[in-house]
Amino acid sequence: MTDRILIVDDDELVLTGLAENLMREGYDVTTASSGREALDVLGRTPVDLVLTDLVMEQPDGMALLRHVAAEAPDLPVIVLTGHGSVASAIDTVRHGAADYLLKPARPDEIAHRIRSVLNTRELKKRMLRERARAQEQRQTYDAREAHRARTVAVERFAAGLSVEISAEIQRAQEVLKPAIVEARLAEAIAGLQALAQRLARFGSSERSAVRPFDLVALMRSHVESDGFLALLDAHPQVIFEFPPSQPPPPPVAISEEVAQALRGVVDVAVRLTTGERRVRVGTRLEHVSRAAGSSDHFVVFCVRFAATVRSQDADHLCEPYFAERELGWKGAGPFVFAEACAAVRRSGGFVDVRTTPDGRAVELAFYLPIASPMPEESSAPRLRARGGERILVVDDSEVHRNEARRLLEELGYDVILAENGAAAVAWVERRIRAGEPLADLMLIDLFLGDASDGVDVFRRIRDLHPHQKAILVGGFVEIERVNEARDEGLSGYLRKPFTLEALGRTIREVLDEP
Repeated sequence: MTDRILIVDDDELVLTGLAENLMREGYDVTTASSGREALDVLGRTPVDLVLTDLVMEQPDGMALLRHVAAEAPDLPVIVLTGHGSVASAIDTVRHGAADYLLKPARPDEIAHRIRSVLNTRELKKRMLRERARAQEQRQTYDAREAHRARTVAVERFAAGLSVEISAEIQRAQEVLKPAIVEARLAEAIAGLQALAQRLARFGSSERSAVRPFDLVALMRSHVESDGFLALLDAHPQVIFEFPPSQPPPPPVAISEEVAQALRGVVDVAVRLTTGERRVRVGTRLEHVSRAAGSSDHFVVFCVRFAATVRSQDADHLCEPYFAERELGWKGAGPFVFAEACAAVRRSGGFVDVRTTPDGRAVELAFYLPIASPMPEESSAPRLRARGGERILVVDDSEVHRNEARRLLEELGYDVILAENGAAAVAWVERRIRAGEPLADLMLIDLFLGDASDGVDVFRRIRDLHPHQKAILVGGFVEIERVNEARDEGLSGYLRKPFTLEALGRTIREVLDEP
């Protein structure tokens, strides 16, 4: 669909010239020779961007800008004026202008600024759609998981009841004495009532009582128990690792239900592991950014085991019927994962399930709330980021470049910014000529505004430096383009909008790869 641009200028020559140039660029152009005429156009015609002069008869460009900001805040406005100053530029941006240009401006510069603003607008729309879709998917998933959990409870209840009734019938047939049969049936009814009470507790959405747990001590007592040692004896091919955390994590605020669920997850990992037969259990402390700028610390309990799982299936590992049907995981394992995920959420935490890039191992990360707030100036490591590495960010949006720099510097990295692909290539060429170190990693936006995309930039830089590590970033996945780049050595793809923890974890994994 062609973007429609409204041009507003009281100079007929400027108005005609701008319209012709932008029509050659492929835009649908509407013109207005005054602020009043522009308001009439906006009242009857949808447009995607307004390009307006600043100094006109009332209503002037500033009045038009205020009107758009109040009535259509999502409609971007670019101010183009021959009477510019620093003060006027700041004033227009303060009142909602997306960009500011001084006359005379080159046609290619105007076209580039318009395209950048429209790309940013489209990206914001995609981000909002993605957030809404993700929220809807999460709500659907939570509802489905709750339904599955109750279904599992009913099935287990029915199975137990069936076994118990069958046993009672067998005993009754053997004894054939009415009094004894009556007593046995009474016991069966009592058992049925106890199971019904357990079912009612299982289906309750209320959180169980929480208390502080030393997670390392909890796991150490479990892995040293006779039951777990017997499990390892039954699976002698499994290599089990439980390295100590340095420094040890603080106590977590969880219920006994969660503690028992985590023990069960470790046991199931030993039973399910395949391939290299390695199970690794560990803990770490992570700082997680929340909405509206808030953040929390969590102790992360990680269980990693060898299993062949596609990355797109990772989110379904806590869905028992999916795991049974698609992955062939039989027995109680999938149900243990589902119950653990539900229990952790009830205790105020959350779960992140990931697969390794080669799809040969799975990591279940249970984010558990700590028992007491962390101090503001905590020395806790953030997202395993070690800092010191140099990262080159390539993005044609100044807003996104600055946001990436803020997050990366918070994670401890040295950040260099490039406003487009050409600038990034020029930076690499200069460093090579001078014999200076290059970036340890490049973060390249998939959609750039200088007649190239992130894949093209990645290829050009790999021609200059064949071992350059790079991650593409985009609002939605261009599967074919990303796969092409992966075949040529691309290290990974990160989808916008990303969180601090997702950015830190992905970068750390790529930098740690040999």
